[in-house]
Amino acid sequence: MDGCLTLAAKTLADSMSSGVTTSAFIEETRKKLAKEVEEHFRAIAELRRRMNAIIPVARLPPEILGHIFLWYITVMATHRDPGYYRDSYHRWLTVTHVCHRWREIGLCTPNLWTDIRIGQGSVERVQAFISRAKHAPLQIHASNDCADIKWLPALHLIASELGHVETLNLNVPLGTLKTLTDNIPSSAPLLRLLTIAGSSYYGSTPLTLPVFLTSACSTPRLEELKVVGYNLSWLDSILPQSLTHLAVTLAGSSQETQCSDVVTVIHALSCLKHLELNRVLAPLQTTITRLPPISLSVSLPNLTCIILLGSPLVCVHFLDHCVIPASARISLNFQSSCTPHVIPLIMPAISTKLSTRIIQDDKEPVETLSIRCGSVAFVKRSLGPIQNRTHAHLSILAPGYLVEDGSMLAGLCGLPIRDVSVLLLREVSYNPSARPAWLALFQVVVKIAALSISSEPPYPSDIIAMLRTRLEGGEAQKGKLIMPNLRHLLLQEVRFRDINDDENDSFVADLCAAFKARRKGRRKLEKLSIKKCVNMNQDDVTKLQKVVDVIWDGEVEYDEEDEDEDEDEYREFMEEDDSSDPLEDVYYRRRNYF
Repeated sequence: MDGCLTLAAKTLADSMSSGVTTSAFIEETRKKLAKEVEEHFRAIAELRRRMNAIIPVARLPPEILGHIFLWYITVMATHRDPGYYRDSYHRWLTVTHVCHRWREIGLCTPNLWTDIRIGQGSVERVQAFISRAKHAPLQIHASNDCADIKWLPALHLIASELGHVETLNLNVPLGTLKTLTDNIPSSAPLLRLLTIAGSSYYGSTPLTLPVFLTSACSTPRLEELKVVGYNLSWLDSILPQSLTHLAVTLAGSSQETQCSDVVTVIHALSCLKHLELNRVLAPLQTTITRLPPISLSVSLPNLTCIILLGSPLVCVHFLDHCVIPASARISLNFQSSCTPHVIPLIMPAISTKLSTRIIQDDKEPVETLSIRCGSVAFVKRSLGPIQNRTHAHLSILAPGYLVEDGSMLAGLCGLPIRDVSVLLLREVSYNPSARPAWLALFQVVVKIAALSISSEPPYPSDIIAMLRTRLEGGEAQKGKLIMPNLRHLLLQEVRFRDINDDENDSFVADLCAAFKARRKGRRKLEKLSIKKCVNMNQDDVTKLQKVVDVIWDGEVEYDEEDEDEDEDEYREFMEEDDSSDPLEDVYYRRRNYF
């Protein structure tokens, strides 16, 4: 037993046996023992390092292991852990605690420490990240949480390091933004992505953007700029010509900018690929009889997407200034309805943009026309299979029912759509009040080969009425069926019958009769596709197969009948106020065109 004791332990044991146990003596002995314990721990740690050094992963060069750590950070950034609520981004730091070598490699890999979150963790962590990143380009993300005064040193540090910042995302209150921008240097040579979002975005008054995009701070490499909630002083700001993406969103309409001012600034940004202006353009007078003349043409040869949100007249007026590639995607999101007075004013500019060809042939450019209750979209003819061309080259969205009164349908007739081969209808009724406008449209789009009908409306009665409709024009067309070249009909999410009338086969019978009539008139329908339809089964398919080739997804789905639920819905309906607007909130229910 004595042979296993250290000198300090033996001395302590001898002293206790002889009765010499003063406090000073005991304390000194404890220190000696603690030192010996530390030496043993260091020896154990060294042995573990030597053990780790002989495993396969230890043979990886430090550079390779550093890249693996970077991929681990990327994976952890997209992984959601339901049990990890606070400071979830910094979970990747545990990889530096695995062993001594991994920590040394982690600390010596600057790119691991470049993504800095102000508002998460602590100020000391921000300082440590910046120190370990050395001179590597930084990605800074500041959230509303950094409004606390404790983050002031971190904000000052970020401002001083702006020369090394590549991405700066500031979703902060105005006071915090001023703290940062009041201390910025005269140049941010590496800055490529800048996002400034104000907390007043959901308020009514836009904030005034502090002096950031002016001569006070040069940003020669800035490529992407996104401003949300702040009022961008267009004529006073210096937007670098290097910009490829520009998105500006105002919270309200109190500080909208004249269209001519925005045009003047955009004119110098010929490298733009993406342009988005939401509530930026001041509306034009609704009483005008024509759009103002174009004062300055804006050439944007690299543009791939333009999104405009505002009043119909000013959005189209701005678009009319822009000379863009034929393949660019245009999204017009109107905040007010397209009235019968407005539609004739905006159609000439829309026609101009649709008339530019992607493929140089003798056909009109538009190949696919999509009509929904609150939107109209156009797809141009281009290379590749038609089923792969699902992105609209021009789309119009407006609140309310865009095509119900027929005004928009009538406006479509003057567009370059005579060679449209695909027509998509969703949530659009074929009602009698708009029938003349529909007939006028079908007299233009006579080359439709494929018709897709989805959801309700159109109802089964609308579908049958459309298939039976005959033209009423001149003698050459009078009495002929519309869509004479129709070869393929797709029914998707259509309800074949009411759940309480499961024996009613009228829709299937009427479809068969309509197909027979078209075949008799030498307008044979070659294929009927049925997808995700409701209240139908194999028997219906069998009947249809006698007159047309049917492609069915095999899904059999019936509405669930719940008498108690029906009674509750009926009671709620009877108790509703008669003044409720059935068109309310329609605008926010239509985002996908195809």
